[in-house]
Amino acid sequence: MKFLCKAAVAALIVLSSTPVLSADLESKTLIYVGTQGKVNAGVVTTNENHLSGTTKILGYTVDDVSAQPPGAFVEIFVGNTEGVNDGVVTPDTNHAGGSTRSIGYLSKNAVKGGTRLYVGEVGNCNAGVVTISTKHVGCATHFIGYALPQ
Repeated sequence: MKFLCKAAVAALIVLSSTPVLSADLESKTLIYVGTQGKVNAGVVTTNENHLSGTTKILGYTVDDVSAQPPGAFVEIFVGNTEGVNDGVVTPDTNHAGGSTRSIGYLSKNAVKGGTRLYVGEVGNCNAGVVTISTKHVGCATHFIGYALPQ
């Protein structure tokens, strides 16, 4: 009996650490990352010309229908208030005091071919801004989730 319990626990550990295959998840919103220094570098956005700067395609968010189980995903939004948060991807529904709309989810578990994303945590610096950088604009961030590959 002890052997069966140990085997079951070992199997669960292996399964929980196995990356999610991107083919198992449906894509929802195309996202970009800013590439222009002192303009939009590192900022994840839905606008390919964010802040009139250059960007590159990053991948996709996960569609609502395949974001299961809910605890394995984090909902993200994009700001839609011009001059406040327009085009900035964030997990905050009230980012910078502006309105937002849902653009799907990021996976908390590794996604094959996906991009690891972070969110800024320092007020008046990068708070709430989703980025590809572990130290966006010189300020602390923390892991938020994986985007699907293009």
